[in-house]
Parts: sequence; structure tokens; C-alpha cells
Amino acid sequence: MASRLNRRSRRAQSVSESELKAMKLHSLLFPLILVTLAGCDQLNPSANKSSPKTQAARENRVPVHRFVLTRYDPGVAFDTQTGQLCRTWDWKLIGKPAKPDEQSGTVPQRSVGELTPTCLSLYQQYPSGVNPQSEALPDEQPSN
Repeated sequence: MASRLNRRSRRAQSVSESELKAMKLHSLLFPLILVTLAGCDQLNPSANKSSPKTQAARENRVPVHRFVLTRYDPGVAFDTQTGQLCRTWDWKLIGKPAKPDEQSGTVPQRSVGELTPTCLSLYQQYPSGVNPQSEALPDEQPSN
């Protein structure tokens, strides 16, 4: 009986020793592979250079915030591409329309943005990404 227990304990020790060796091997290989993969970009610096297609795509980028909400009225926004106000949704004022001016014949606004187009119609009429000068963004900060 004692010899059986001795064999089992030896097997348990041999298994634990082999597992220990495997763990040591994994603990050495994993960081080595990780460092190798992380350093691949530095080994081939020519791969980091942009192709002409990538540079052309960068020129067609648009501002992150084309339509900027006004401070006091969430129903009106400023279109940074066209430079005009627009309504953020298709709202209409309730009540009687304002009377036209007798001298000029123009109808005054009752609220800011009442007579402006919707932002969606401006976007459809003047789509982003057509590459006007106002949309061209520099890739890097200018060096001083």
C-alpha cells in the first residue's frame, strides 16, 4: 500500500514539474512574442508613409461639427460650411404671420431662424466632403 502511495506522489510530482516547465516556457515566450509584434512598425518605417490615395482621402475630410447649435435656441443651428443659420428640425411658428413692412415689403421674423432653411436641406443642397477650402484640414500642427 505504501508503495502505491509513493508511485502516485511521484506521478503527481512529475506532472507538476512538467506543468511548471510548461508555465515557465509560456511565461518566457509570451512577452517575447508580444514585444516582437509591438515592434514590427518600427522595423519597417517605409510602411508608415501614406500613399497618394490616403492623402487624397485626408483632403476630403470634413469638420467634425458642421452644424453648431446656437447658445439660446436649440431649434436653430449655424452651418459652418455655408455660413448661414438653419432650423434643426422642420418647425413652424403658430399664430398669425407678421405683417409685411409697408416701405420695403419684407416680412419680419417673429423668432430667430423662422425664415431659414432646415439643416437637412442645406446638407442635401451643399453636401459635405466636396472639398471646399473651408473643409480642408491640415494633418499636423504648424511648427514654430
